[in-house]
Amino acid sequence: MTRGEARRTRRALRRAPYGLAETITSAGDKPVHALTSGELQGPPELVFVPGLGAPGYLAPWARESATWTRATLLDLPGWHAGRPRSCAATLPGVASATARWLQATDRHHVILVGHSTGAQAVLRTALQVPDRITGVVLAGPTFDPAVRTLSALVRRGAPTILHERPAELLAAGPSYLHSG
Repeated sequence: MTRGEARRTRRALRRAPYGLAETITSAGDKPVHALTSGELQGPPELVFVPGLGAPGYLAPWARESATWTRATLLDLPGWHAGRPRSCAATLPGVASATARWLQATDRHHVILVGHSTGAQAVLRTALQVPDRITGVVLAGPTFDPAVRTLSALVRRGAPTILHERPAELLAAGPSYLHSG
């Protein structure tokens, strides 16, 4: 592969669906958008729940995990333009939508991987459907839900962003922009 071809491939993987297969499942009365890769080789399966509804930044992790098991990245609450919402943009809403999706798709022996606010949501999901969960991974749990106001987020987020590596901002930025 030439350098130009490699660069085009990397760019394509940063755009939805990020090199993953898309599905929309009716979970209860709401559609849940999921991005999946890999084959289930036996338990466990990984189900990723991103923070703030921007799934693209977790896609490389899901693609790499798909080399040894099925990995699914949920797009909750369904921020992408033109797509109906799968749940309220709250921790209980994301947790309930994840639980409904696990039931609707008959998933068992799942390791839930929650990042940022998704970490808080997967804990709530595990409490709702413990019979379907094998493990929970909390990757970068975020702030206390009580400080979820715009002013509090800006006050706490601005100093943090100043210390982020530009490559991290470039990796997550397109997903957040795409999500609106």
